[in-house]
Amino acid sequence: MADVGERIEAAPLPARRLAAPYEELRRRADIYRQQRGHQPRIFLISLGQAEKCRTWADFARELYAPGGFDVIDGGNYDTVESALAATIDSQAAAVVICAGDSHDAALVPEYVRALKGQRPELTVLFAADVNNQMKADLDDFIDISVNAYEMNRTLQDKLGVGA
Repeated sequence: MADVGERIEAAPLPARRLAAPYEELRRRADIYRQQRGHQPRIFLISLGQAEKCRTWADFARELYAPGGFDVIDGGNYDTVESALAATIDSQAAAVVICAGDSHDAALVPEYVRALKGQRPELTVLFAADVNNQMKADLDDFIDISVNAYEMNRTLQDKLGVGA
């Protein structure tokens, strides 16, 4: 412990840019764009009550856009069939399902089974503040507790972005 007025020598903190990790994610997304002609795409699909789903769709867009993803808002659907058709047409590499509550989330397992039946390679994420113990073949869950950088990096790695 130092006495009052005593000079203490300390090593300087290393200089680092706080934005550097996200700049690297965007650089990787640019490589993907150069190779494929478009940014890596994420399709947002809302199942159920539009006003409740909107919050999660906005959250998912703000979570993934800084990572260089082209986040396409697919809108709101009340049926699995219409949601499935829109998702397939989007040609996205990943889909984020947004649901407002437990009632809305009841559509998710059926939608995911149908989607994986047609596009098994598609990464399927779920964004909602509901019980995450549902029986669906989801790749991951998104809620307010996630590490945004890690979610972006993990999805980029899964989709082969920057490789």
